[in-house]
Amino acid sequence: MRLFLFSVLLSSVLFAEFNLPKIPQSIKNIGKKTPIDIALYAKNSSINCFLAIRVASTPYGEDFPKSKLPTIIIPPGKYYRKNISDILKGEYEFEYTWRKGAQFIDSGIKSIHIFTYHDINLPLHKRVDLTFRAEIPDSCKSF
Repeated sequence: MRLFLFSVLLSSVLFAEFNLPKIPQSIKNIGKKTPIDIALYAKNSSINCFLAIRVASTPYGEDFPKSKLPTIIIPPGKYYRKNISDILKGEYEFEYTWRKGAQFIDSGIKSIHIFTYHDINLPLHKRVDLTFRAEIPDSCKSF
């Protein structure tokens, strides 16, 4: 019985070893520091405040090029969508600021983890929603 199990395990390992080149390229890119292409989405559900979002920190302590994602300013009731290429997977922190005209209302930090399933080259990718569960201040909910 043990010999049979050993031979089955050995044959399955050898089979997996020989089929390794046939694995799709998207599955090979599961490593941590692999860049992927993502779709960013942010919605300002406020009635009368502007929402500004900027990158506060990136994974691995690398600088985030401002040309890829400058500070996003979203008017009340609007949304923002952009595809960005070559983003490293990992945890990003975004600072968001609420303003009513020139008056500062509130700010906060939101952490978002970018995974392989966010890659827009995959058929069932998931967009990166920057405003998911972002609290709207009370003064931005009414006129």
